[in-house]
Amino acid sequence: MPLAIQTTEDLFESKRFKAATNNREYTTTEIDLIKHLTNHIGLRNIFNHYNMFTTLVSYDLTNLVERWEWLKNNKPRTTLESFVIRFGHTVGPNKYTEYGEKQRTSNSFEYKQKKFGWTKEQFDNYNKSRSMTLALCVKRHGTTKGQEIWDRYREQQRYTNSLEYYTEKYNEAGCTKWLEYNQEKAKSGKLEWVMEKFGVDHDTAVEIIASRYKSRYTSQAEQTFIEIFEKALGESVQYSVKNKQFCIWNFYLNTPCFYDMADAKRRKIIEFNSDYWHCNPNKYSADHILPHNGLTAKQVWERDYLKKKAALDKGYKIKIVWECDFQNNHEQVIKECVEWWNES
Repeated sequence: MPLAIQTTEDLFESKRFKAATNNREYTTTEIDLIKHLTNHIGLRNIFNHYNMFTTLVSYDLTNLVERWEWLKNNKPRTTLESFVIRFGHTVGPNKYTEYGEKQRTSNSFEYKQKKFGWTKEQFDNYNKSRSMTLALCVKRHGTTKGQEIWDRYREQQRYTNSLEYYTEKYNEAGCTKWLEYNQEKAKSGKLEWVMEKFGVDHDTAVEIIASRYKSRYTSQAEQTFIEIFEKALGESVQYSVKNKQFCIWNFYLNTPCFYDMADAKRRKIIEFNSDYWHCNPNKYSADHILPHNGLTAKQVWERDYLKKKAALDKGYKIKIVWECDFQNNHEQVIKECVEWWNES
């Protein structure tokens, strides 16, 4: 604590305090409220958190002690709640809106292009690199350490997103806070929200959302199909489970849909359907129920139809390969797929 400041009156008269509070003139009542806060904190401790203190007393002076304790015990966050606690109910929402607008502008392609001279490809790569994925962890830290960092991140995310965590942190209000959090989290999976939040176009927003999804299980039969197909084709497929799956935002299902094999230049997609998971209609009746998710075969077929329709709407042609057909006569299936793939 500066030697010249020994009392609250010294604090009010200091040039540093006046500059931090924009030379605000306080009423007698307001001075008493600030004195109550300084007595609670202690003058010495104020200078350990000076910016936080001056922010609190520069705007709304209600519930200063409670707001101080909240800020002291919580990490800084860019949420509306945090802005309201720091700046008050009047100024807080406005500052939160201003912050959001600034973020949208600074995260836009136009801003990055003007300020840094970025190309569209550089901008898209930048947005993809902001995601926390296993692939990026391995790329940055190596296989072993990258996996460890990813596992720790997953466990931390699991716990901090749990009702147990919110109850421990907020006591009686924990359940309400947890529900509010999940409602807000649901927005982050919305295409329009991501486009507005990061200032990106439709395709980049789909990439960001898709990067959050876990890699799905791939059967040995599908892996074998891809290997034989690529060998017969004489080239690697642009998108597949071997490298990166092709993704389209499905407006019918309101979710990203991943496709087994795709080529954007050819505008073609191959879907390798497991007889079990996709309920091959030659083997299962419409009312058959999948034990793992409770869906009927009819519901699975309807979803597959909408997945196919989303790709057709984008101008893609689709070929469906059933697992049993490939296993019964893989040479003929591969031959037909290669010919279809190379058709103009």
